[in-house]
Amino acid sequence: MMFQRFVLPFLCLAALVFSSCGGGATSATTSPNDSVGNGNGTSSVVESPAAPLRRDPLSNLKLGRYLTDLDEGRVDVAGPRDWKWGPRKKDYIVWFYIDGQLPRITVKGDPVPDRTIETVTEENIQQFLKEMTTELVDKKKEEDLLAMVIGDRPCVRYVSQATMNQSDVDRQILITHVKGRRYTIDLQVRRGTVQENRDAGYAVLAGMKFHDTKATTDNSSSDEGKSTETSN
Repeated sequence: MMFQRFVLPFLCLAALVFSSCGGGATSATTSPNDSVGNGNGTSSVVESPAAPLRRDPLSNLKLGRYLTDLDEGRVDVAGPRDWKWGPRKKDYIVWFYIDGQLPRITVKGDPVPDRTIETVTEENIQQFLKEMTTELVDKKKEEDLLAMVIGDRPCVRYVSQATMNQSDVDRQILITHVKGRRYTIDLQVRRGTVQENRDAGYAVLAGMKFHDTKATTDNSSSDEGKSTETSN
């Protein structure tokens, strides 16, 4: 009798308090990409911030001789020190190698596709990354596209695989746009050796010297491919 008189009212009161506080309900955690209310009865998506821009200053950059006025006078290009440059090929503005077939680096210059960024800068590199991701969505990659600044040159980088002359090859691709031209620096190495050779490709991109084509085009036909010593 004593128990019912004093304890049962207390239990009823506790149950009432628990119910009014929403006991037993589970609260949801909102992730950065979840829809959230904006105060007017609708919802908006909060986007995650862009990935940090990867930088490689290449403080120990060492280049060999420059080949000048390439790509119809638009650019001078040097290979890594102690690399050789190969004979002209219609597919490349220049290419470099050490001994034998691999490793080697090819440099291509092409018009930029329609409705794309004409010159890649640090301000538009994330947009360029989106454009290239869309363009290369169907291409198989061993390493996904990454926005980088190598030296002072913004670009995107990815790694793919190929077979060349019955050899398994890794390809590190660097792409940038300058004044309406797409430059592709393609480092080709034996499978599994990208990391130990990657700075050679970085060095070629970072060392490229671009010109005002109006000032150089007149002389490009006679001077293209002329070599000069680098000061590095």
